[in-house]
Amino acid sequence: VRLDSQINIMTFHPNHQLIIVTEEQKIYSITNSQQPTELVRSLPKADDRITSIKTVAETIVVGTTSGLYLLHDMRLVPFAGLSGERINQIEYAQKQLFVATEQGIITLSGDEFEKSEWLVKDYNVLALTIDSVGRLWFGTARNGLYLRDNKGTFTNIGIGENLANNRVTQIFEDHEQNIWVGTVGGLSLIKQTEFTTITASHGLQSNYVRTVIEGPNGDIWIGSSNGLARFDKNTNKVTASYLDGQSVLSTAINQDNNMLVGTYTDGVFIQSGEQFVPYLSTDNGLPSNQVRSILTNANGATWFGTDQGLLRVQGAVQTVFSSGLSSNIVAVVKEIDGQVWAGTSRGIEIIEDDKFVDSPALAPLQTGHVFDFNEDKQLNVVWIATDAGLYRYDLNNQSLARLPKFGYKNVAKFFTVIRDKSNYLWLSSNQGVFRVSVNSINRVMNGENIQLEYDVFEESEGLLSKQANGRSTPAGYIDSDNQIWFATSKGAVRANTEQLQTYENVVNSLRIESIEIDKVFQPLGKAIELEAHHQHLRVGFTNINLMAPNRTTYRARLIGFDKDWENRGSINSVEYTSLEPGNYTLEISTSIAPYDWSRPVKLNIIKLPHWWETTVFRLSLVTFIVILIGVAFYYKAMLESRRHALLEEKIKQKTNKLEQRSKELSEANKEKTELLDKLIENTRILEQLSREDSLTKVLNRRAFTEECSKWDAYSLRKGSEYCIAFLDIDNFKQVNDEYSHSVGDEALKSIANVIKSSVRDVDIVARWGGEEFVVLFPDTELSSAMICAQRIRMSVEQQDDSTIAANLNLTISGGVATSLDTETYEQTIHLADMALYRAKEAGRNTICVDEPSASHVEMKNVN
Repeated sequence: VRLDSQINIMTFHPNHQLIIVTEEQKIYSITNSQQPTELVRSLPKADDRITSIKTVAETIVVGTTSGLYLLHDMRLVPFAGLSGERINQIEYAQKQLFVATEQGIITLSGDEFEKSEWLVKDYNVLALTIDSVGRLWFGTARNGLYLRDNKGTFTNIGIGENLANNRVTQIFEDHEQNIWVGTVGGLSLIKQTEFTTITASHGLQSNYVRTVIEGPNGDIWIGSSNGLARFDKNTNKVTASYLDGQSVLSTAINQDNNMLVGTYTDGVFIQSGEQFVPYLSTDNGLPSNQVRSILTNANGATWFGTDQGLLRVQGAVQTVFSSGLSSNIVAVVKEIDGQVWAGTSRGIEIIEDDKFVDSPALAPLQTGHVFDFNEDKQLNVVWIATDAGLYRYDLNNQSLARLPKFGYKNVAKFFTVIRDKSNYLWLSSNQGVFRVSVNSINRVMNGENIQLEYDVFEESEGLLSKQANGRSTPAGYIDSDNQIWFATSKGAVRANTEQLQTYENVVNSLRIESIEIDKVFQPLGKAIELEAHHQHLRVGFTNINLMAPNRTTYRARLIGFDKDWENRGSINSVEYTSLEPGNYTLEISTSIAPYDWSRPVKLNIIKLPHWWETTVFRLSLVTFIVILIGVAFYYKAMLESRRHALLEEKIKQKTNKLEQRSKELSEANKEKTELLDKLIENTRILEQLSREDSLTKVLNRRAFTEECSKWDAYSLRKGSEYCIAFLDIDNFKQVNDEYSHSVGDEALKSIANVIKSSVRDVDIVARWGGEEFVVLFPDTELSSAMICAQRIRMSVEQQDDSTIAANLNLTISGGVATSLDTETYEQTIHLADMALYRAKEAGRNTICVDEPSASHVEMKNVN
């Protein structure tokens, strides 16, 4: 069949076989005779355009820019209720027509579709579909994608949930029940994931979630960097929000079933009806207003972990524990085996009967951060999550065992450890959430040489970010419905622990999809033959399973060429050039990390030889060479005696010349050695001058950027943090103008000396240019960098500048930024520079932190 027109829409009809809409807005039917028949003489309006067409039994329903119509006797009969409405799409399911319009979605039912009802109003719906389980998906012009489930609950998916764009034009369900969404920004895949994420789009005040806990009535309380929200897990809605603007660090339920909330800057709040009122702060006994953990126990005591120590409140009695702590920065407080355990930035402290209990077995933990404890009463052990790995402390024999890292991405830092009812440990980290078999991890920690059994859950399984949060409690929780909850940097995530699936038994559908010989595609088969002149072979392959494409990896080996498997990562092709003649077998295998490799797909390869590479030719060549060698030896023997006499004479002459030349070379070598030593020394001096600022004797800008590049790469490998301070001498132009440039130079040298004396040996100081200096704080948190920057500022302010010039008083301003919010050191320097600009605006002699980094120190400005 040939139609000289562009085809816009095609659909099947039980009688006409195929219905076609052309660019000229004509509707044709094509039957088995393959002859097109025009079904409509004209559209209702001259400028009308057909947007959608649907066949229901033998009825053809047509949507246009002017309304909805039934095709009857070559005429379009309008639906009265939709006259003048632009129809975007039509679907038929559950004996109903679902019609997408600029005003929403209307359903039509009944024998003649005489019953109508608006299902969705006030949305410009461009696309819709009914999936295989009866749920309605519809895409809008501005508000993204919506899902209406069988209970009537609506869920919005937009750019914040990684949709490519909020203007949705097409929706399609594939055979794996994945939903593909076409937008003006690209194609997005919406699939049923193991975890669901609760974000600001559900009503949270911020996506940066720090705590999750179940309240007495079954609601989930979610604390974020901007407040506290109560979430109904049955309706998937935030039902109330509190403490807007407060950065929540900890939550707990007290003995009266009221919520206690620890914040970053304002201490503890307590629930009073439907309000939260101040409860504890530094004004009434709290060591610090930064409260990261709250413990309520059966004997009526409540413990508060702060960055300045512990506070116990029992009735009207308050007891502070700080002088005996190895570190006052407390991240977690829990009651274990009748004792109070505190995890700090320097290990673990145990308190019993108001005294600190020494435990030598826990000494290996006293140098790093401890984030969480879990008392496993079945095994009588304590699981400990730290920045150096997972530990197991045996309460029976006081022994400590360590699992330093997983094979998956070398993860070693864990924030939360939880044990569920199915004999699994749950660990949150900066690389996703891990579920580990308790039996497996015990055997590994006991020294058995077995494979650790664990699952990894990250973006592929529904997390918007695999970065979980720590140093706040509880950052993970199992509720009364056996749902596991975790706090992440992009929302609170949850999954049902009893229904959670893994990729361990997923069939990897590996297929060879292309074979190229010298850049010419070949038919696919189980064997290929390479001619002798063929030089290049390329084999492409893919795994058509779409469940976890970002974790799908490949490996390949060419038996007869490779000794071992070659890990290809995500590269789904192999190439070979100039193979030797012979028989080979290409094996390709795939895996969804961290699970085992699939059974390999095999391809047999035969490389044919050139005629000169055949066995007959090689035997003939060997015979000829043997004869030629015999003749050569005979001729050589005849000439040997004649050459012998001449050779002895030449050797004697050459020996005399060599002795003379050796003496000359020895003298020349001595001179070269002396010149080389001078050149090395000059090179060392030049290198030092090229890296050092000639005036202040600190590093120059080029050398500083080289050091930043090194630490940026180190931070990326190790997952560590570094900070950069940008410092500027206040009113320096006035110093030059009022005193002279020589005084200005002395001031610059003085400031450089103050900065160098105020920082650690590992910190890197450089002159950025003019009166600007920069400091790199390697492996340093933002709070520590701020302290050091303040120390520099105060040292400059307090030093006596009269030795440089009378009545001279120098001050500096600065900005500090952390690498946690940037991808390169240039971005970190830029953020520090922006913070310096804010310090100048704030009146100078001030240190400020950049806006993106403020969430890490919970303060905008430090004076």
